[in-house]
Amino acid sequence: MLPLCSALLMAVFATADPITNPQMVGSLSTLAHGVSGDLYVVDEKTLMLKNFNYDGAGPDAFFWVGTEGSPADPKNESKTAILAHPFKDIHYEYRNDEAPILKAATQETITLTLPPHLQVSDLKWFSVWCRLYAKDFGNLMIPTDFEIADASAEPEPATVPEPETVPEPVPETSPEPVPESTPEPVPEIAPESVKKEELPSPVIINNAVDEPQAEPETEPESVPEGHDHSHEDEDSPNSLESKSEPEPKSEPGSAPNMVSGLMSLVTVLFLSSLVY
Repeated sequence: MLPLCSALLMAVFATADPITNPQMVGSLSTLAHGVSGDLYVVDEKTLMLKNFNYDGAGPDAFFWVGTEGSPADPKNESKTAILAHPFKDIHYEYRNDEAPILKAATQETITLTLPPHLQVSDLKWFSVWCRLYAKDFGNLMIPTDFEIADASAEPEPATVPEPETVPEPVPETSPEPVPESTPEPVPEIAPESVKKEELPSPVIINNAVDEPQAEPETEPESVPEGHDHSHEDEDSPNSLESKSEPEPKSEPGSAPNMVSGLMSLVTVLFLSSLVY
């Protein structure tokens, strides 16, 4: 917290109006009308007069500066200039009668602006001059070794350093483990099913018993003449007529069919024996 406050104070001093901290050049000499004061440099285009005193009695007095000679012998009027007060963004040459006339002042602080063709570092003298009487009321001869400290550039505002912010540590993220792919279980095949699939299909066996074909019935031999068997046949229970009625049919291959076949065969053989 303390370094931050110090930085803020330094920034305030650095960005302060340079007029409050000008560089002193020297003091005016008092020649007439109670002129006195201290001359300061603000920058290459600005002068400041502090504690300035003047009784205001001069009919045509103003602030006058030059880069050659002296106020009494300026050598070249084009290298001189009137510093108007009050200043209203207008610069005046020495012969311009519209230049404002100084009024009385007591312990006054006055800011003076130089014209574009002059700089403070080029000045040789400063004077409170009365043009009507060509009279110097007070002046300051600027020392030849005087140097303006940092007058060529205005101080830049100091930037307040921002408090250092320590970045929060980023938690290291370990890569997520890739799940191992487990092989899918192979379904177990029951040995019985394998055996059943490997075994050949059973041969279909027909258990049906072929019905023995009945021998063709032999026609009864002719009965000798004179022998009549009609009555015998009618009375005999084993006569052919008793067998003329059809017997109920049964499915081939069944046990009743087989028995019926055998009975038929026996009957035929019995009848044949009777005939003979």
